[in-house]
Amino acid sequence: MIVDFWRMIWQQSVEKIVMLTNLVESGTVKCLQYWPDELNGVCKYGRIAVKYVDVGEINDYNIRTFIITKGKEARTVLQFHFKTWPDKDVPDTTWCLVDFWRAVDTSDMTNKAPIVVHCSAGIGRTGTFIALDNLISQARIEHCVRPLQIVEALREQRVNMVQTKEQYEYLHEALAETLLMGTHHVLTRQFRSVYNYLIDKDSNLTTTRLEHQFELVKQSVENHHGKLQPVASQEAEYGKFELQPVASKGAEYGNIELQPVDSQGAEYGNIETIMAELKTNRANQERSRNQPVEINALAFNMKKGMLVISKPTKQHLASFWSRLEQLGSITVIDLASDALDKMLDVMLEEEDETRLAKGASVIKKSQHNGFVETTYSLKESTQGSLKKTIKHFAFISWRGTLPADRQSLLEMIDAVHTWQSEMTDDKPIVILDRQERNSAIDSDECSLREDVCVNSRCYNFPGGYRCSCNMGFARYTDEKSGIGH
Repeated sequence: MIVDFWRMIWQQSVEKIVMLTNLVESGTVKCLQYWPDELNGVCKYGRIAVKYVDVGEINDYNIRTFIITKGKEARTVLQFHFKTWPDKDVPDTTWCLVDFWRAVDTSDMTNKAPIVVHCSAGIGRTGTFIALDNLISQARIEHCVRPLQIVEALREQRVNMVQTKEQYEYLHEALAETLLMGTHHVLTRQFRSVYNYLIDKDSNLTTTRLEHQFELVKQSVENHHGKLQPVASQEAEYGKFELQPVASKGAEYGNIELQPVDSQGAEYGNIETIMAELKTNRANQERSRNQPVEINALAFNMKKGMLVISKPTKQHLASFWSRLEQLGSITVIDLASDALDKMLDVMLEEEDETRLAKGASVIKKSQHNGFVETTYSLKESTQGSLKKTIKHFAFISWRGTLPADRQSLLEMIDAVHTWQSEMTDDKPIVILDRQERNSAIDSDECSLREDVCVNSRCYNFPGGYRCSCNMGFARYTDEKSGIGH
């Protein structure tokens, strides 16, 4: 079977493989491993030799590079492996799949050969991904999208493509994520020009484009859920969404126009790194008002990412330490104005009977520009006498709700990543805050820093698309602000 698979890859000159399943899910084998176990390992499948030469781990997916050889001819094949899509279900967010699709779409290959897409049965997850790719291409070329007809066409060719109602709904949500909120990246070499443009004003605006963009972000968070529901519910009757591009008004970078969005209608800014990356914990637990709240924040090139936790009170101190020990975290960031004193009280208050961890002691304390770095030795309750080292970074340079010195925040983030990179196991960074707005600043900064360092790119927040729905017919006004694909 694997021999036939690679023979097909070679025969069709395939350059990209999209894998949407894990090898084992819920104790059941879903897919045979068709590549070598170790990096630089080589397996022979019939007359084709497959060498595993590289792997990049990026949040929800891996990108593996294979060199396949037949006789004296060698070719490069990329495998894009999405790891967080449950069988017959949907991923936690739409952004993660859209980001994955973008990685597949923009990879540095010729794009002339067919893409091989597979999951386990090859219908649900595979059908949803293929439908999304087709619909995005349709939007680019025809300025309209026909989700119903695309899925019908796929099902005529293979039974049960897009297998469940949830996957069909998710397809619409992912498409809306792409068309309404945008998926564009800014290369680091372009960022200065983009930033200079954003801090300037249009002649018809009293605020800068950057300030106007933030208003779009706020309106998007408030409005996007309610406005999208009529579109999806009436698509079955009308079967077609049209995209109406507007006339150019602003400066252009690449093939994307930068221009403002007027004040009418529901507006959708590109908030993928603010809203979609910050998602509530999937476990729906009833919490009291004073109980610590957790928010998962993805971090580029970190499998475990970051966890924003509201600062624990004495009442919930034991559960906080239990959670910290469960996560295995060795990095804590505190962003409250009184972060240093409060954290020291929490760490060293031996008389507090609710404190879970015993034997905490300060190893080293260093004062830096705008932040304090404290190293603790902490006895792990589950490991007896074993000691664990935890670093606490307290940012103390605030002017109201903003950092008093941007450079000091960047230096603290560098110190966090230097410490975190010394660990062989990837553990989440815990961010403590009373108000998640500061935490969002820090988690976004950490994630963007990684993306800039690894991929020489950073995220852009375009002006957005306006969506209006009239009599079951959805019109998308394309009002983009940003850098091209």
